[in-house]
Amino acid sequence: MALIATLAGLAADRLIGRGLNPVTVRKWFTIAGFSIATTELIGARATSLETALVFAVVSLSGLGLATANYWALTQTLIPGAAIGRISGIQNCACSVAGIVAPILTGWLLQKTGNYEAPNDGGPGGATGGVLSYLFLIREKYAPRA
Repeated sequence: MALIATLAGLAADRLIGRGLNPVTVRKWFTIAGFSIATTELIGARATSLETALVFAVVSLSGLGLATANYWALTQTLIPGAAIGRISGIQNCACSVAGIVAPILTGWLLQKTGNYEAPNDGGPGGATGGVLSYLFLIREKYAPRA
């Protein structure tokens, strides 16, 4: 994931350096990454350990593709004076998800008696991320130079 995040950041920077729109480049890297991350659902339903591991790696690679770019996208879209504040709110939201996920996983496991419902949550969250970036992230929100 860390290697893919580094390479994705470099690739996005090169595309932007060649004159492509920074918001569009980073937005689509993030959408592609979250889309790839949804493959974890295949791994969660796999019958072999090898298949599950392959899709875990593919899914986490997708998150790496998204990670380098959604943080940079925040800095591209937010006026300079508010970047720290907004990044802090974004980081807090991620931390809240990290707190809620194990609680929700345990509750779903207790209610259903299996891991099927908890395993559907990750790809569901990534799908929500794709939809959010498709419909909520707009160039018009970027500050003008």
